[in-house]
Amino acid sequence: MHDDEDLDSGDADRAAQPVIAKLRARDEELGRHAEAAWNALTWGEGMASITQEQVQRFVWYELPLKWLAPPEDDVVTKVAAATAALLDGLGLDRYAAICRSQVTAEVHAAYRRSDHEGRQAFRGAAARSGIDPPDLDDFNWGSMMGTDEACARSTVAVALEQAIAAGDFVPGTRGWRECQHAVAAGALDRPHPSLPTQTWRSAILTERLEHWVSFARGRSQELGMLRARHANRLLPPVPAPDDAADRLAPLRWLLGEIETRGGLDLTQTGALNRAFVIEATQRWGWWEPGLGGPNRQDDVWQLGAVHDLARHCGAARRHRRRLQLTPSGRAMAADPVLAWARVVPWLAGDDDFDQMMAEIATLVLLDQDSREIATDELWPVVAVLAAEHGWRVGGHGGEPPGEREVRWAARPWLSLGGLCALVVEEGDWPSRRIRLTPAGESAMLAYLRSRAAGPRSGLFA
Repeated sequence: MHDDEDLDSGDADRAAQPVIAKLRARDEELGRHAEAAWNALTWGEGMASITQEQVQRFVWYELPLKWLAPPEDDVVTKVAAATAALLDGLGLDRYAAICRSQVTAEVHAAYRRSDHEGRQAFRGAAARSGIDPPDLDDFNWGSMMGTDEACARSTVAVALEQAIAAGDFVPGTRGWRECQHAVAAGALDRPHPSLPTQTWRSAILTERLEHWVSFARGRSQELGMLRARHANRLLPPVPAPDDAADRLAPLRWLLGEIETRGGLDLTQTGALNRAFVIEATQRWGWWEPGLGGPNRQDDVWQLGAVHDLARHCGAARRHRRRLQLTPSGRAMAADPVLAWARVVPWLAGDDDFDQMMAEIATLVLLDQDSREIATDELWPVVAVLAAEHGWRVGGHGGEPPGEREVRWAARPWLSLGGLCALVVEEGDWPSRRIRLTPAGESAMLAYLRSRAAGPRSGLFA
C-alpha cells in the first residue's frame, strides 16, 4: 500500500527498470538480486500490488526458506539488502526499512539455527507488526483457505496497514489489540467486490460450507447428501435457547467456584481434588446416598465431563497444581449466551474422530422427522458413512471403524448431551432410542455450523 496505486502494471514496471539498472551499474550481483526480488514481490502485477504483508512474507519466510544457497554464501542477507535498495529506489522507504530492520536480522538468525525456529520467529514478528489479521471472537482464520478467504485475509492486512499508517493505532502500545480487532472486523464486513449482497465474511462462510458439502460428496455420496440437505440452515448463526443458563448450570457453577476461590487445587494427575468432588456431588446430586463418598474425580463422570468441557472451550486452564479461570471463562460465567456459543463446538470433546462421529450421528438424527432413531439403526449407518469418508481405526492403514468403535467415540457427546438435557437415550437396552430435545437440536445445529463454517485446518473436512 503506497502512493502509486494509480499506476497500471506497465507504468509500474517501467518505473522499476531504471532502478534495477542503476543497481546493476553499481554492482551486478546487487542488481540481479533486486530484479529477482521485484519478480517475487509483484509476479507481473506491478508496483501497486506491493503491500507490507507481501514484503514481510518475502523477507521473513520465502527468502530464508526457498532461496537455496551454500551456507558460506549468505544469499539471504544479500537479497534482503538488494530488496531494501530496490524499494528505496521506488520511493517505498517504509518497506525498505522493514528489510533492513533488526527484526529481519533476528528472523534470519533464527532460520540459521533451524527452520522450526525461523518459522516461529516469522510468526511472532508478523503478529507484532500489527498487520497480521487476528482471529476475532466470532471468526477464526483457517490454516487451509479457499480463494475468497485468502483474498479476504489480504484485504484485512491492507486495512490494518492503512490504519497503522494513518496513526489509528501503534502496535505494541496500550489498547492496540482492541483497535486492531475493530479494524479487522470492519474490513471483513465490507461488501465483497464481485458478489452482490455479500460481505467478505459471508462469502468466506459460504465458501467453507460449499467445501464441507463438496468434500464429503467426493468420498461418500450419502454423507454429501446429508450435509447438503442441512447446509442452508447453517448459513446464519444459530441462536442460543432461552434456557441456555439452565442447560449450562453445572459448568457455570464450576467457573464461579474457580473465580470465587481464586483457583481450585488439582491432584498430581490434573484431576479435581477429593474434597471438591464430594462438594460437587452434594451440590448436584451426582452420587447415590448410602454408597459412601466418591474418592476421586473419575468416580463421578458428570464432574469429569464438566471439567473437560471447561478446559476444551478455554474457560479454565491448569497452572501447576491449580485450575485457574481464564478471561474467557470469567466472561462465560457472567453471560450464559456467550458461554453457550463457546461451549457448543466442544460438545463432542477435543478428539477429531469423536467429533466426526458426533457430526454424522447428528446429521442422521436431523434427517428424522421426529429427531429420534433406534440405536441399532443409528450406529451401523454412522460406521458406514465414517468408513466411506476415509476414517480408519489405528491410523493410516488401519481398519474401517465398526459399530463398536463408533459407539465408543460417541460417548463423550452423549454423556455431556445427557447432562445438559440436549440428547436423550431411553428405553430398555435391546431397544434403546436416541433423540434430540428442542434445545439439543439448536445445540447440534450450532455444533455442525462450527464445523462446517469454521476454520479449515485438517484433511477430513
